Amino acid sequence: MTAGKYRKFAVNIFILLIYCLTIVCLAGWSLKNPSYNWDILPYMGVVLSYEKMDIKSIHNNVYATAQDEVSSVFYNRLIDPNNAYRSRVAQSPEIFRSQLPFYVVKPLYTRIAWLFYMAGISLSLSTVWPSVIAYFVTGLLLFFWLKKYWSGVYACIAGILIMLSPPLLSVAGLSTPDALSGLSLFSAVYFLTEKKSLAGTFIFLILAIFTRLDNIIPAICLMSGIFFTKKWVGKIPAGKKLVLFSLLLLSYFAVSSNAHSFGWSIFYYPVFAKQLNSSYTANNTFNFGEYAALAKSQVRTGLFFSFISLFFFLVAFLLWNASLFSFNKLTIEETFAAIFVLIILIRFILQPLIADRLYIPYYLSVIVFLVKKNSLVLRR
Repeated sequence: MTAGKYRKFAVNIFILLIYCLTIVCLAGWSLKNPSYNWDILPYMGVVLSYEKMDIKSIHNNVYATAQDEVSSVFYNRLIDPNNAYRSRVAQSPEIFRSQLPFYVVKPLYTRIAWLFYMAGISLSLSTVWPSVIAYFVTGLLLFFWLKKYWSGVYACIAGILIMLSPPLLSVAGLSTPDALSGLSLFSAVYFLTEKKSLAGTFIFLILAIFTRLDNIIPAICLMSGIFFTKKWVGKIPAGKKLVLFSLLLLSYFAVSSNAHSFGWSIFYYPVFAKQLNSSYTANNTFNFGEYAALAKSQVRTGLFFSFISLFFFLVAFLLWNASLFSFNKLTIEETFAAIFVLIILIRFILQPLIADRLYIPYYLSVIVFLVKKNSLVLRR
């Protein structure tokens, strides 16, 4: 190795160490300052259910543990007597049990949390550790992806600023599967657009479904983009397409069967749709009026308190000068950016909810797509 190459190698290692140290510090800060969102309670309940406890013991243990391990300020918010929903769940094991079908359909996340719990981590923090680790790994993938098109210094600075942004940093301290879900989908997009690896893309999509059941939507949309947009290198036999789609659906039903044990439909969404109202209560039938009111409320708050508008702007910027009426002329990145918008719209229709934590893989992917596009333009 020549002196110049050795110097360049040493500089790259130094930049990587600085970047990793920064992300580790941010992850450590998130672990020391978890958000203690209300979902921590049912996720703790699911973790304890793996110990074969009855629902009354699970309920008592969850709230007793939360009272011991969570600061009084946060705990009082979790049981807020002025919030009818939280108060009812805190007082009744059966009502608590009725909420678990929303959470048992994230088995990869809850099983990882259970492993941390078995390793001696406190029950409350065991639900945060998967998010912290996923946050760190997402940061590494973002850095190496950016570094393909920028120098190490720019990739380091940009990566740190992105990982410091509210959508990313806030999800690291949440007791939810969203950071893990984001990592799975972001990895799938990386293997799809950069590695052109069908196997890698498919594996991470399967992991995404086991992380969150509703990831069946991006899984089907992304695989459809591969199969039917002619953006994929090489021809995929029809039989292989059928097998891969079948495996996606099989994964969906394998995960939804966890809710089936609570009396829910194996298809999940027919029962889930009855819960779509601001009071979080189940109706006998789907109520379109309550659904519309919930959708209107989410659009109003989402546009003001999320980065979804910025995301749509970035997609529009990426597609600037692209020929939208000549689909074949779109690059693979432009094609899948448009598919991201479709995924978000379909997901909103099935569950009217606008939350940045759900869109992290799309935010990150579009940012990298823009970096790649502009880098290629400058090289011409």
